[in-house]
Amino acid sequence: MRAAIIAHETGAADSMTREEKLEAIWNATHAAGGEGAVLKLLEDLSDDEVDRLLPTR
Repeated sequence: MRAAIIAHETGAADSMTREEKLEAIWNATHAAGGEGAVLKLLEDLSDDEVDRLLPTR
């Protein structure tokens, strides 16, 4: 239980659900995209894209 709490509090990505990861990406996104940007709905991201876009602490 202690390990799970520490993982959650430190933001360990492997302990996060997909919904928690998408929320973290959403919270870290500050712009709608610049010229030439390709926008994509969060729900349409693949697992690899989610892992790549997930902010690190």
